[in-house]
Amino acid sequence: MKNRCLNQCQDRYADYGGRGITVCDRWLHGAGGASGFECFLADMGRRPTPRHTVDRRENDGNYEPDNCRWATPA
Repeated sequence: MKNRCLNQCQDRYADYGGRGITVCDRWLHGAGGASGFECFLADMGRRPTPRHTVDRRENDGNYEPDNCRWATPA
């Protein structure tokens, strides 16, 4: 998620960061003394199974709590 949105050398960057998809500040930098990962975990919970990945409900929306869920390829 962060790599696709922030790393211009990543091969899928054009499909994510290159078209303006971002990761919310809370998940990048943290809040209230918690790290970005701790905030992500608090908002999303643990991955239900190894098959689940972070999915954006609105494909043109950003990676943020209201737009993300755990989903499988199916």
